[in-house]
Order: sequence, then C-alpha cells, then structure tokens
Amino acid sequence: RVAILHVTPSSVSAELPSSIAGDMADLLHLKNIAADAAGDGQTTRIPYSMESLVQADPDVIFLTSMGASDKIEKRIRGDIQGNPAWAALTAVKAGQVYVLPEKYFLLNPGLDYPKAVAYMARLVYPESAHE
Repeated sequence: RVAILHVTPSSVSAELPSSIAGDMADLLHLKNIAADAAGDGQTTRIPYSMESLVQADPDVIFLTSMGASDKIEKRIRGDIQGNPAWAALTAVKAGQVYVLPEKYFLLNPGLDYPKAVAYMARLVYPESAHE
C-alpha cells in the first residue's frame, strides 16, 4: 500500500492512479491508497487529508514535487517532526518515504518512462532490482 503525495512549498495533495506516478504504481501492482477517490477522469490529484493518510497507514510514501526541492524537503521534514500523526505512520517508522525525481514524475517522461518505472520498482522491490 502506497501513498503518492504531491508537495509544493504551500500545499500537499494525493495523487490518483491517473497521475504519472499513480500509473507507474499501478503497473507495479502497488495499491494506491487514493485509488478509490472519486475522480472525473481529468483530475490527477485530490486534496490531502492527514486523517485519511493516518487511517490508510501506507507502507510506502512517495513524494512528487514542483518547486525548490530544498524548501519542499524542509517542509516535509518539519511536518514529520512536528506532527505525531506522521511519526506513527508505518512508512515513516520503516524509513520508506521517498522523494521521486521531478524529471521522471512531474511531467510525462516520454521515452524515459521505462527508466521511471524501474526507478520506482527499485524503491519498493529492492531485492529484485536489476540494472
């Protein structure tokens, strides 16, 4: 079970299976905790709810971003350290929180799509990773 969160310096949203990272997670047979959210087919993200995240308690959290990565990482670090709900998440306890590279997961990576899927696969299935 994975959560894919899109983070900017001012907001956080959950990515649906219709997003680039969501589609790749689906290809890897990962259960996206936002998969059951109602979408209009055009939407790739929904508003983020800490309560829903805590209830779903994902095994892995992927973070996508747009903007200054240092500000985003600082925001997430502050959120995790400042909110006991974050610390209680299985993914956080296990150190399974990953920032996905913007070049693969923000916009469609085109011909690099297989590289992007392989990147995500190595994070969740390290025992079967092949170069």
